Amino acid sequence: MYYFWVPEIKMPEHYFESDGGSCVCRLCGEARLRTFSVKLLECPHCGVLVSTEQPRDLQAHYSKDFYTEEQGERFRFGLELPVRCFRWVRFRRLMRRGPYLRVLDVGTDRGWFLKCFQDAGAEVFGTQLSKSAARVASRRLGREVFLGELSDAHFPEASMDLVCLYHVLEHVREPQAYLREIHRILRPGGALVIEVPNARCLTARLFGRHWLGWDFPNHIHHFGPASLRALLERHGFKVLEESHWSVEFGPFHILQTILNAFGCSHNQLYSLIQREELHADRRASAASQMAMLALAVLLSVPCGLLSVLLSLCREGEIFRFYSIKGGKAV
Repeated sequence: MYYFWVPEIKMPEHYFESDGGSCVCRLCGEARLRTFSVKLLECPHCGVLVSTEQPRDLQAHYSKDFYTEEQGERFRFGLELPVRCFRWVRFRRLMRRGPYLRVLDVGTDRGWFLKCFQDAGAEVFGTQLSKSAARVASRRLGREVFLGELSDAHFPEASMDLVCLYHVLEHVREPQAYLREIHRILRPGGALVIEVPNARCLTARLFGRHWLGWDFPNHIHHFGPASLRALLERHGFKVLEESHWSVEFGPFHILQTILNAFGCSHNQLYSLIQREELHADRRASAASQMAMLALAVLLSVPCGLLSVLLSLCREGEIFRFYSIKGGKAV
């Protein structure tokens, strides 16, 4: 059980219905949200968690705080290269179920993932909220990446073989609207891949507010496997595969969470590896950074092993669903 409770919380205005101001879950519509923690509300019916701290303007937020203005980069110390390798691993994993002729990547990052599909002969499409990342991705792909929300792109009905949302659904205000739109633009039998942090994992339960995956205010909705599976089924998708292993996110999530619990500045390692201009206001002193790095080195191997063990127990920091369009959306 999570251990940081409060009696009352103020919810963002867009979650309140006009009739009496009742705070009804917008994902299932079956129950009123209830207080779960200092910054979270919970739907007792579908189990989704909703952040009360949210960006006012999503496009402005992700243009300013996620990518550098000129190069669209996020990380320093040469970490952009392993990120590119991780995108190739994603591509190879999906090609085991391919091939795919038309691929849409929602929140397409810097375009590396789509470039793999493009080089394999697929026609690729992407959306992005960050102007700098969209510019870099468009240049890399040689075609325009749509800047804005998915619904505003107006892709043709039944036009896609594969739609990917890697660490996107937790960032959007209306996940159900995204799923309805994806159901519309996927061909019958087309595939949808979603990967999100696992808000019901063991480390989230044990470490509470120290868990990296909350990532306030960037993450608006927080899912567990049961709540996301129910949401997908309600919108006409059939889950074929569930995975809890992520070499990109799992070990680091656990490491940063433990560092937070040990008293290091909140998400200090995560801030350190990002470009200076993105989080210059959050840099700690040199002594604090050295102490944190020494502890991180000591914990890195145990955290990696723990990540493997938890993923085998279906308690991984991250989970991923591979699903297909298999029914009528509600």
